[in-house]
Amino acid sequence: MDRPARRRSGDAPARLPLRTAQRSEWLHTFKITPERLDEYEGELHYEWETAFRRRTRRIRDDMSEEQRQDIGQESLDATMDRVADTQLRPGSVTAPWIGTGSAHGLSDQADTAEPDRQLGWHPDYKDRCQSPDESQEQ
Repeated sequence: MDRPARRRSGDAPARLPLRTAQRSEWLHTFKITPERLDEYEGELHYEWETAFRRRTRRIRDDMSEEQRQDIGQESLDATMDRVADTQLRPGSVTAPWIGTGSAHGLSDQADTAEPDRQLGWHPDYKDRCQSPDESQEQ
């Protein structure tokens, strides 16, 4: 039996196949179009952006890491409250775990997503999601 290749430290995890498989299953299970699923992700991103901006606008340069993490936790909590009620299919009831899990899935891809789909919880998530090569370029 062949063993799967081990991931080396620093290698990005392979996310695309799982995401592609999940999207495909949702399109079939929930009988929605790819366009609606993209729209749904946009709605989740909007809910995150609203919660994130409200909390991070009070960030100061002299704040400690602990304070930044607290604000990140507040952003996470507020986002989860907001996306839990976001309907996958308009006019239908969507289980809260669909929205919260989808938002976590989007955050898992913060380092590879298009700018209009990136989201994270820590106020400095964009800096933290850069690859070592990207951070050296700055």
